[in-house]
Amino acid sequence: MIETNINFLKIENKEQLNIVSTICRNEFGEIYSDSIERVFNGEKLGCIDINNYIVLYDGSIIGTIGYYIHPNDKDSIWLSWFVIEPRYRGRGIGYAVLNEFMNNIMSKLGKSIYRVYTDESRLPAINIYKKMGYKIEPDDNWNNPRKYSAIILTKGDKLWLKEPIW
Repeated sequence: MIETNINFLKIENKEQLNIVSTICRNEFGEIYSDSIERVFNGEKLGCIDINNYIVLYDGSIIGTIGYYIHPNDKDSIWLSWFVIEPRYRGRGIGYAVLNEFMNNIMSKLGKSIYRVYTDESRLPAINIYKKMGYKIEPDDNWNNPRKYSAIILTKGDKLWLKEPIW
């Protein structure tokens, strides 16, 4: 495991938002950076609680991570906006960041089911989730309303509901 200083800085101002928006735009395209800006400006996008963070590694900004709770799945915490800058990938840092985030932020929310929704082409991220104990949900457990190659991964003993959250 990576021995280092990993910290999470909650997004609380426009300058921090711009940093995270740039990271998300570079990774996912314009549509996702718009979503994170809408959340920062007060839109819940159908969620009860949304929190996003800048990831610091030895004092340098290396990515973003967050979580949300959806009203149709209040027993779970959904991981969101997990991006590690490309130059920090392939060294176990993403695993260390996710482990630290789950142990020090998500675990304090009192829930034992963690989920993530991601594109099935994001194999490095999916591999990190699997190493952390997440399992891919069977296709028939959920309805993909966006009609693209997305998957849900779950860590915990409760499978995803059969109704869509979107």
